[in-house]
Amino acid sequence: MKKNHVVQPPEKTREALLKQHIRNVRGLSVTFFVLSVSLAAAGALAQQSGRERGPGGQGGQGGNLESLDPGPRAGSVGAGKPINLISPQDAFFANGLSQFREEEGVLR
Repeated sequence: MKKNHVVQPPEKTREALLKQHIRNVRGLSVTFFVLSVSLAAAGALAQQSGRERGPGGQGGQGGNLESLDPGPRAGSVGAGKPINLISPQDAFFANGLSQFREEEGVLR
């Protein structure tokens, strides 16, 4: 029966690896601690700012976003007309509108 010989690393190498492992574990521990404290602080700040805004979170207005939505407009929308402030461009708008409304035939 053959004997298996396991070569052990020198004592200095083993100690160096152990120290490096301990440094890595401590570094990860510190990293996770800082991350957890940061997340806890962010949650606390979010709750505090939520209290300042009031219920519903809309700057002291109660309710939810649905209560702020006015819904569809009644009557004519008035879209597609030129804006009154751009009077020098009225001619360009009228030209573009007439070209848009012009019907063109399609060849088969």
